Amino acid sequence: MKKFTTVLLLLIVQTTTIYAQDNPLLKLSPFTGQWNYTETVSNSAQQNGPTVKTGTATIYLTPDSTALVVDEINEEGHRFRGIHTYDVEQQRYNNFSNRTDGGINWSHYRWDEKKNRGIWYEAELIDPNHPDEKVQLNSEELYAEWLAVKEKKHLFRVTITRPDGSKYMRTVEYTKPAWEPEKEKIMKRREASNRALKSLKDDTYLNFLTDDVLITTGNGTLLSGKDELKAYVESAVDADPMYWIRTPEEVIVNEESGLAWETGIWHGYSADDQDGENSLVQGNYAAQWNRASGEWKIQSQLFVTLN
Repeated sequence: MKKFTTVLLLLIVQTTTIYAQDNPLLKLSPFTGQWNYTETVSNSAQQNGPTVKTGTATIYLTPDSTALVVDEINEEGHRFRGIHTYDVEQQRYNNFSNRTDGGINWSHYRWDEKKNRGIWYEAELIDPNHPDEKVQLNSEELYAEWLAVKEKKHLFRVTITRPDGSKYMRTVEYTKPAWEPEKEKIMKRREASNRALKSLKDDTYLNFLTDDVLITTGNGTLLSGKDELKAYVESAVDADPMYWIRTPEEVIVNEESGLAWETGIWHGYSADDQDGENSLVQGNYAAQWNRASGEWKIQSQLFVTLN
């Protein structure tokens, strides 16, 4: 994660300064805001048909307007982050992206003024497990567009034709969400984090926490930050696998400050007990939520074991 962040920062720093009145990135402003999205992926080389995933996206311009950031998280807790900048000398847009359930992607594209869309020309895909095996895609193999359809909807579509003739197609439809009380958003985030815990995918669960999260475990151990929490979990690898379910009883939101208070009951179950029939341990908890990043994340949690 640190390596990913460093690359993004370097990409922003190396971008030539653009003044607001002449900033081509402002053409991407129709894409900014909070969105729901539906992603459909089909792969003719596989026989299991298309896959469909849903999630939420926050798209925003950085304060100095030198980059457009796309931050998505799907219902499984997997995260995608992309950053778009503009190269003044080359007169083209650059995109660098990373997803927790996939590889790293670099690409560049130009903007079609008449059709109000960005057309990708080249891309380089990198598999984190095989970083030396880069896949270079040229404009004949890759066709992608980011299309501004209307105020409350836009599309991203990509088609890749492989040397064997098989095709990979991905379509992402973004729609403006209907107004939803912040309390309901937090409840949904809690449900999603419970699903991540139940799946025993610790890295996925970490996406629901701020980087500087503070956790007090049921036995009183204080953990500071994601790295310390991850090390604590990994130190228990010899123990029987368990998952944890947190059930909110009260959520209080301060929309002006972007903070929220949650209290409830937690239970711990054996990983084999996927139906949650026999709780092995339980207690009470309190959590502080923070919306500083544009979406609700847990900034601190206190657990007390009572049974």
